[in-house]
Amino acid sequence: MLKKLLLGSFFILVAFAALNSQAVACTCGTRPTVLDAFENSKLVVVLKLVSVDKIREKEREYDVGYIRSVSMVVEKVYKGDVKVGAELKLAQGGGADCIWTYDEKWIGSSYLFYLGSPSANGAWGEGMNSATVFPREGGPLSQPMYHAIGCGRSTGLKGATDDLAYLDNLPKVKDKTRLSGTLDTWYNYDFKAGNISIKLVAKDKNFTTKTDKNGFFEIYDLPPGDYIAEVAIPFGWKINGYMLERTSTGFEEWDPAAAPKSANRIPVRIAPGRHAALDLNFDLDTAIKGRVLSPAGKPMKGVCVKAVSTTLKEGDYRGASNCTDKNGEFAITEMGPGQYRLVANDDGKLDQDEPFGVIFHPGSMRLARLVS
Repeated sequence: MLKKLLLGSFFILVAFAALNSQAVACTCGTRPTVLDAFENSKLVVVLKLVSVDKIREKEREYDVGYIRSVSMVVEKVYKGDVKVGAELKLAQGGGADCIWTYDEKWIGSSYLFYLGSPSANGAWGEGMNSATVFPREGGPLSQPMYHAIGCGRSTGLKGATDDLAYLDNLPKVKDKTRLSGTLDTWYNYDFKAGNISIKLVAKDKNFTTKTDKNGFFEIYDLPPGDYIAEVAIPFGWKINGYMLERTSTGFEEWDPAAAPKSANRIPVRIAPGRHAALDLNFDLDTAIKGRVLSPAGKPMKGVCVKAVSTTLKEGDYRGASNCTDKNGEFAITEMGPGQYRLVANDDGKLDQDEPFGVIFHPGSMRLARLVS
């Protein structure tokens, strides 16, 4: 039975803004530049996964414990004392220890890995910044092997555009200053990564470039000094601040709060002979904002409002939400483009904050099926 709407029990005043077209986990710090990662690694190689050493059969989708180690074949060497065609053993991570985890369905995939020295019995190799890993199923490793680290620049070969642009041009670009990066998003919406302008502003000279179709850019031979990078942010998008803090802009102690207030002006420091990075991730810059008032016109605190897409199928309960503050205000941010109805008290349970049944704005009996 459809839950009844208690229409008129309160009002929702809505302002629509810019609605347009690992329990224990590994924690990563600032991502190094390509140059920093190259210099601090014993081995920089392209490897192809050829086989896995299984302890048991896989039991679930995100099961990492069924593999003890993997075998990889060297396809290309940028640094280190190994030869193309050599087979290397790499340890399987535990899912929370910052060591790369593999799956047998990835056999045949290629990777760009920045590695330390091989080591035995589960200990990380030299240069890996730790001496221990979490206990693993199947006991300690019985032979020396490498440990690819989940943090840093090791990546699948398809995601190594920035790295390969530099590594494939050594030694021609060695010792040159470089600013590079990739502009991307985690969302599935129509983000156009190509042709985004990046302008570097200095006191005496400016430099301008644009991203390629994959969102990648690079500039060599920049005079050492401090710059402001002005990014032409696509309409409807904003820079993810968390990821911005973890890109190597050249400021070791950079405080984003002390940077220029404009969201597209980012301080960048170029040191002599060094690299800086500007890897930016974009979030949707959209929001649904409003207030929840009682019948007496007073703000209601703790009322949770959910934005439900009108295109969802019946029985689909998904939807972004936010609860009102002391002023009765809510803001549901990073909404995908589309049409929405707002739902308050979607479970229909009455309490001190929500002393009413399910409410829709605009009112609709049809949408009640989504939450009943």
